[in-house]
Amino acid sequence: MRVAAPTGNMSDGLLQLGRRPPPTRGAALWQSGFRPFFALAPLAATVALGGWLALLHGAINATGSLTGVDLHVHEMVFGFVAAVIAGFLLTAVKNWTGRAPASPRVLVVLVALFVVGRVALIAEALGGPRGIGGVEPLFLVLLAILIARVVIVARNWRNLGIATLVALLALADVLSHVAAWTGSSSLAASMRAAAVLLPCVLLAVIGGRVIPMFTRNVVLEHGGVVRQPGALDIAAVVAVAAAALAGTAAPLHRALAPLEPWVVIVAGALTLARMIGWQSLRARSTPLLWILHVGHGALGFGLLALGAARRWPTTIPGSAATHLLAVGAIAVLCLGMMTRVALGHTGRPLVLPRSALVAYLVLLVALALRVAAAWRPVLLDPSAAAFALAFLLFLVGYAGPLLRPRADGAPG
Repeated sequence: MRVAAPTGNMSDGLLQLGRRPPPTRGAALWQSGFRPFFALAPLAATVALGGWLALLHGAINATGSLTGVDLHVHEMVFGFVAAVIAGFLLTAVKNWTGRAPASPRVLVVLVALFVVGRVALIAEALGGPRGIGGVEPLFLVLLAILIARVVIVARNWRNLGIATLVALLALADVLSHVAAWTGSSSLAASMRAAAVLLPCVLLAVIGGRVIPMFTRNVVLEHGGVVRQPGALDIAAVVAVAAAALAGTAAPLHRALAPLEPWVVIVAGALTLARMIGWQSLRARSTPLLWILHVGHGALGFGLLALGAARRWPTTIPGSAATHLLAVGAIAVLCLGMMTRVALGHTGRPLVLPRSALVAYLVLLVALALRVAAAWRPVLLDPSAAAFALAFLLFLVGYAGPLLRPRADGAPG
């Protein structure tokens, strides 16, 4: 049984840049960035979470430069989340500019760098040559160059900010290694904050574009009206960017510490305020939509909770607020966009597989368990298991579309 999304254009505006004979099944994997990276993301999350639990329970000891919570944050963001970002942007930028950021051969190189980086970090953590994990940032550095090159050549200035965010994420990846090599605790804390908050800025930008648009396609059929983007949306994105800047800078400049919580709280309030007029309640019967609204709502509430945890640390544990953002906003929106993109951009109707709906629900259970684990640590294991299961369910349900040529015979 499948759950349909009654939207119009099944490819959500994909530019078809001429037709040619469809690729074979093996070659199809390299025709668009979302295909290999959406397949790798669930595997990266599963390995990273398994390693983190093994560290927590003393089953293994991390002896590399990155250890403990720094290694956990690093691999969940610069591994798992970065794979989703790469898959989405390599596909979206082609749509925005009419130019593919990476040819199939370059895409193979990019995927190889991603895999080599993960293996190098694991090898170093398990006792391999110290510093070998330093090759890992090459993946995000190359991704940033590819995205920026296409945006600049196409003079697609509207998306220059997104290219800049990818470059900043690559810089944060590099600096996280520098912090580990130099033993700088303040730089390490700064990069942990950047790892969580920079993806939030990207989600605020992209989410503000696509969530109202996708919702509009549905509610118009029922006489509803979705608010057009305006000054409130600009203010919300600027506020989230300011929160990311304040959160990243505060560990390095202690004078900013008293100001940071209020900047983050304002960002959360504006993020929730911009959802007024998005017709979120009308999206509740369409899973491909409500998962995006839930994720964006978690972005707003997560920022509010993070600001409150910084200002009143005895009321809200910092780990609860951080994971409301990391799981509730970042992971939920990643899963929501993966399930949509992998249908629309393989020429298939926007009909959600039942396994994907189950994945949505399992991920929300993981969110609830992880937030509660701030008070009851015994819930950490089931939370991690549910998180991994959600994305593995995506992989099982979407392996066919990711590996096979487009259903409509178009390239991509």
